[in-house]
Amino acid sequence: GPLDPADSLERCSKECQMPYQRGHSVVQQEVGQFQNRLNRAMQQCQEDASAMMTPTTRDNPKEMAKVEDAILKCMSGVVDHQIKQLKPMRARIEGALK
Repeated sequence: GPLDPADSLERCSKECQMPYQRGHSVVQQEVGQFQNRLNRAMQQCQEDASAMMTPTTRDNPKEMAKVEDAILKCMSGVVDHQIKQLKPMRARIEGALK
């Protein structure tokens, strides 16, 4: 028999929400992966800087400056690389939403 109008309305509402829910999920996943990659790369910069440290580094301003320069250069490179990843990420999101 015919569907109850309330059931029809509920079904229609759920179907209309599905593309938005899928889109939200895709965006959340992509942003989460981006943040994870950024965090891992930044962590590697910190580990590399820690590996440069010796027992005398903290007391030697010249050595500390080298470590600080190295970590800043590493992090700057990470940020530049991740910025370049935004365009492909956008394309993946747009492709998933079509």
